[in-house]
This record gives sequence, structure tokens and C-alpha cells, in this order.
Amino acid sequence: MLRRILFFSVLLALTTGIVSGAWGAALVTAYRAAAPPVLDGALQEPCWQQATVCGPFLPASGNKLDARTNAYLTWDDNNLYVAFECFDRFLQPMVQQTDKVKAERKDHDSNVFSDDCVEIFLDMPGGSSFQLAANSIGTRWEARDGEVGWNGEWRAAAARRDDRYIVECAIPLSS
Repeated sequence: MLRRILFFSVLLALTTGIVSGAWGAALVTAYRAAAPPVLDGALQEPCWQQATVCGPFLPASGNKLDARTNAYLTWDDNNLYVAFECFDRFLQPMVQQTDKVKAERKDHDSNVFSDDCVEIFLDMPGGSSFQLAANSIGTRWEARDGEVGWNGEWRAAAARRDDRYIVECAIPLSS
């Protein structure tokens, strides 16, 4: 079961029903974090409890998702923080099919797109664009302006829970 979550623009262009007016208008408000989160796949810090929650999402394939995914946004002076909470019935202990949530890629810049992963697309003022992806165990891949060889300084951490996997990302604002 491959799931790719598309996360467009700096402030999300997604199907949440909170789109306001013209395409260029802000779509989601991300609130400032009083303290940065610990990237551990737990979502326990107060900043995640107070963060903007985004969803529902559509998969890249256009097919209907069979599980809910939430994205959380917050920021501080140094980073944009994005977390994904990807629910998956195969991770439930009673189902015992965790192998169906693919996470085979372990090397940085390996093809995480063949795994269950999340993607973030950032379009910056001035024309630069970034594509960041992380699989369900936190393996990262990135590109800048379509250049796959670019290596950004962003961080990701992931953890699997009984019915979901969580991916937390810190993206430096200086990138």
C-alpha cells in the first residue's frame, strides 16, 4: 500500500476546504511555536498540540485513501516544522501485517518513493522550489529546483505506532 501525501506551497494548497479566494492567497495559517519540538515521531510537545492541523489529503495517484492522514504546521525563528500522522490499518497489532507498510530505503537520497512516504513541496518567493520526502522510518530525499543532487540541511524523524506512523520534519528557513 503506497501512500504519497502531497504538500504544496509554503502554506499548503490542498483539499481542506479552507482555501480563501485567489490562488495566491494564504491557504493555512501556521502558528509560532513557543519552543521547538523534539523530532522523535511522538507529537508530544505543546507546539504540536497547538499547531494547525491540515487534512483531508488526496494521494498522488488520484485514488481514494483508505486511511486518514493529518499534517501539523508550526514554526520558529529558525525552522518550519511539519509533522504527518499517517493512519494505517496494517500497523494495528491485531492485523499483524506491518510488512505491508513499506519502508525498505534506509540510505539518504535513496528512492523513498517506492516506500510509504510523505512529500513536501515548497514554492518560495523569487521562484525557488523544494521537494522533500521522507519514508515511514525517516529516510530523507530532497531536490531544489528539480536538481536531485542538491542536499538540504533539513531533518526528519519517524516512528511507527499501533495504528499509524508519524514523520516529523524541521526545515531551516535559511535553506
